[in-house]
Amino acid sequence: MKPNLGKLSLRSLDTGTRLIIELTRNNAQESAKTNPVFLEVENQHNIFAPLVPKEHYTGMSQTLKELRNEIKSDIRNIKKLATATVGIYPGSEKADATQIVLNAIKKGGNLSKGKADDVDSRITTIMNQFALPETTAAFTTLELTPMAEALAEKKKRYDDGSVERLDKKSEIRQTENASIARPRLESALKDYLSLVTAMRKVEGWQDLYADLNEAVKRMKRSVKENKELDEITPETTEP
Repeated sequence: MKPNLGKLSLRSLDTGTRLIIELTRNNAQESAKTNPVFLEVENQHNIFAPLVPKEHYTGMSQTLKELRNEIKSDIRNIKKLATATVGIYPGSEKADATQIVLNAIKKGGNLSKGKADDVDSRITTIMNQFALPETTAAFTTLELTPMAEALAEKKKRYDDGSVERLDKKSEIRQTENASIARPRLESALKDYLSLVTAMRKVEGWQDLYADLNEAVKRMKRSVKENKELDEITPETTEP
């Protein structure tokens, strides 16, 4: 159990420590709860937690996710409406305009699969294509300009929100006081996780080790996926 504590944001370190303390407190292994090594984790966390600026927690992840889904849905709806037009007006000016719009969407690629950053990049590619003069003219021909303008407004809100979220995450990582207290908490956590790892083969400690090991896996995923720990859901296995 070796989480990348040094790479966690202040918020994720706070969340991870709370999780480890909660799992220990709820475990049947009583001797762990009174062990001085664990008590030091609690002590250092009590010092660290108030220094993490809660008012700077972004709280924006879910909002941005929902807005991204709306943007994807709007793009799909434009595609459906444009495709329907071809069947109604084959070989017409509107059919030609439809092909321009469909080609613009095609250049973005699949919006249903991939990591969030990849999907964001594909959406940006499509929106850049939509902003081209020939595409805006096609929207006019297809009478889809209001829909395209509403989509552009949503994309702007999404981009602005993403920048704001990154700025706030940066503030969290750069908070001076919490950063000073951080090394002591990291040291206490490493000592405690090492203790539980060393005791894992002793009767009564296996369950605690398993619980904490799952928490550590989530912490590692947080670093790997560049997400806050509270955005990482526990892994589940099929029954």
